[in-house]
Formats: sequence, C-alpha cells, structure tokens
Amino acid sequence: VLLLAQAAPPPLALARARATFLARVVRAGPTPLGTLLYAHWQQSPSTAWLTQLEADYHTVAAFLPEVKGLISASSPVEGILEALDVDPRWWLRQTVAAARSFHRDLVKWRAAGSVTPQPEPVEVKEAEAEAKSHATRLKKGIWQEYLPPRAAIPAYGPPLPTKDERAVGRDEEDEEVFLSELRPTYSPSTAIRQWLEAYVGGASKE
Repeated sequence: VLLLAQAAPPPLALARARATFLARVVRAGPTPLGTLLYAHWQQSPSTAWLTQLEADYHTVAAFLPEVKGLISASSPVEGILEALDVDPRWWLRQTVAAARSFHRDLVKWRAAGSVTPQPEPVEVKEAEAEAKSHATRLKKGIWQEYLPPRAAIPAYGPPLPTKDERAVGRDEEDEEVFLSELRPTYSPSTAIRQWLEAYVGGASKE
C-alpha cells in the first residue's frame, strides 16, 4: 500500500512533519516560539517537544546511514539544531531522502518476493485445452473422469476441562476468575457415570 501510494511509513512521515515545522520556525519564526521550544528542551528534556527529534534521528538513520557521520548519535537534537542554524531545510531534506531510500528498498523487496516463475503462453493454452477436454468428456457421460471435491479435514480443538480440572488452583477471590466458573456446575452422580461407562464400553466399535 505504501509503495502504491508513494507514502512514507508512519515514523518517517512524523519525522518529516516535525522537520517541516522546524524549518518554518527557523526561517520565518515566530522567534519566541523557537526560544520557548529550546528552553523547554533544556529545562525538561523528558517532556520537551524537541526530544522527539531523537526518535526521528534514529528512524532517518535507519534508511539513510550517512546521517550518522554528520550528526552524533549521543546528542542528535543538538546536532540537528546546529545544522538548522546553517540551513533551515537541511533536516527536512534528510527526512525526504530517507523516505526515498525506504521506497527503493521496498521495490527491491517486492521484486525479490515475486520470483515465482510465470507460465509460458504455450503452457497456459495446454492447461486450458485439457480443462475443456475434461469438461467435454463429463458432458458426454464419461463419469470415470469425474473427480469429487475433497472434503475438508475437520479440526478439533482441545477438550474442555472437566469439573475437577476446573477446580484445580481456583481461588474464588481471584479477580481473574470468570463469573461462569463461579456458578454451580452439573456433575453426574456416581450411578449415572457408571451406567455411561458401561454403555460406552459395550457399544459397537464398527
């Protein structure tokens, strides 16, 4: 979907949006907003908006490794801000380049995943001719040619736990116990169980 839409993955899209915003603030202001963002980052980096650039840096570097040689991974926010002082749109261009690199990798991955050999036109015609011939023989009443559809193999899940198995390790004060497990459950009497076992044991196995 991303390849067809020529869209960046969400992390790169967010990095580009933040880079676009920073480029506008650095180029056109308002200056007080830029000062506030920088002061917030210095005073409380854990909650500062600029701290998001750290994740953006690692996302961009994953698709554009040369960024690691231009900005130190130990202080990516400071490195990006210093680069913006020289060229306000520099970081924005890096996010765009990373998105292009992502799409190139996606094209390569798609090409590598579609290595299934395609049938030749002659093979397609032969298969179609055989299918038509088979249908014609069936119409003529040659039912030996009929191949019934294979029945699906039933899949059974694990058996339900018995009353005794459900009671093992159950604590009525446990908040994770379902209400359905707390209500009284039916348990046949000993006489009924013996009758059932005798009936099943004597039933035909053919």
